[in-house]
Order: sequence, then structure tokens, then C-alpha cells
Amino acid sequence: MKKAMMNNTICNCFQSGQPCTGIWRCHFLTTPPPIRPEDKEPTFVSVYREAKNKGILSCPSFNPGKIDTILDSFF
Repeated sequence: MKKAMMNNTICNCFQSGQPCTGIWRCHFLTTPPPIRPEDKEPTFVSVYREAKNKGILSCPSFNPGKIDTILDSFF
């Protein structure tokens, strides 16, 4: 999906008022959760990169600071 189209999709998602869902609190993010504690850092990088590439960092509902909190909850 093109970045401009994805940004429109994310904007429409935010405006819909639907709750954010999924492992990373955004259903557009598809990075799998870490399997081992030592996978936390590479998983953080993958999630952040995916959010940046898809334009999700610009969504007012997405808080990249929560990625660490979510990762900590796995172990």
C-alpha cells in the first residue's frame, strides 16, 4: 500500500473513534511479539520502523513510548 494511501487510511481510522487494537495498540502494526527476552530490543526497532514506514507515528492515538511498556509485559 502506498504511503499516502496508508496515511489516509490511518487518518480515517483515527477519525472513526474506534478503539486502537492489536498487540502494539494499532491494528496496522503486524510485527510479531518477541519470543525471548533478548528479542525485546530488535522487536522494538521493528515495531518503530514499521510504524514510521506506514505513517502511524503521525497518528495522534499512537504513542511510541508505549512500545517499551508492551514489551515489558511479555516477560
